[in-house]
Amino acid sequence: MAAPSRAADPSGTAQRSEITDRSGQRKKPVHHGQTLAAWVGSLTAMVAVLIGGFAVVFQNWVVFGIGVALLALAGVAALVLQKMGHGAR
Repeated sequence: MAAPSRAADPSGTAQRSEITDRSGQRKKPVHHGQTLAAWVGSLTAMVAVLIGGFAVVFQNWVVFGIGVALLALAGVAALVLQKMGHGAR
């Protein structure tokens, strides 16, 4: 049984890969967040949640606000990168 083939992608990004089955039919591409936009958004959000969590433990509400602002910035950054072509379509 042959493995699914992927079409060549000169840009190296996940959004242009095509997966075909044994009959040659195109399947829906599976990205699983393998894009710059997904990585930047996820890692920034994780740092924001860690900052917010430590701020709650130490009852520092200014730092908690910074964590919340950073979390919002993570979403904006991911959307901007996606619109710039660095995310899945």
